[in-house]
Order: sequence, then structure tokens, then C-alpha cells
Amino acid sequence: MNKSKFKSVRVKHFGGIELVCKSMFDSQNVWQGTLNNWDYFRFSEDTIELYPELFEVEKAEREFEYWACYKAKFASCSDWEIIRYCGDSGFARFGLNQHFRFASFHEIGEKIEL
Repeated sequence: MNKSKFKSVRVKHFGGIELVCKSMFDSQNVWQGTLNNWDYFRFSEDTIELYPELFEVEKAEREFEYWACYKAKFASCSDWEIIRYCGDSGFARFGLNQHFRFASFHEIGEKIEL
């Protein structure tokens, strides 16, 4: 999967709908959203960069390796936990099927080997 240039993307119109990054078959990342749980729309990362007046973006701070484990502190806790990067769905607690987005974390530490 290609690494996204963005950590998060919101459309300024339609009430600030948050988009989700999807990797397409041609190895392109697109940011996808829904309107009224029915209408899907997608934007390429190039389009998002070309029209900054239409989007609120948070640039990616760093790249993560797919399925790699990292130390992390959740926003609501001061202890370090182990999380695994799951690509499009964000992160999961190691050994559990609970998925979290970047906003759930206070800090993501270094990569660790298990």
C-alpha cells in the first residue's frame, strides 16, 4: 500500500464530513466519504492538494509500516500500550480486534519488534 500524504481529510462543505483513506487497485490512495449513508464520493490525493480551499487536511507526520507494532499512549491514559498499524482502518491493540484512528492517541512511539 502506498503511504498517504495526509493524516486526516475533511470536506469543508457538507458539514465537514471526514473522509477515509482507501488504497485502490492501481496503488493510488483515494479519500472516500458518504453523504446521507448513500452517495459515495472520492478524491485523489492530487485533487486534495490542487484544491486546498475545499478541504481541511492534517499532513501525515510520519510513515508507518503495514502490520508493524508500535508503542502508543492513548489520549485517556498515561501508560504505554502496544498497537499494530492496520493500514486503512488505522491501528489495533495488539492481539485484539479493536480499531482506533490517529486521534485516539496522545503519542505514538517507536516501532518495536515482538
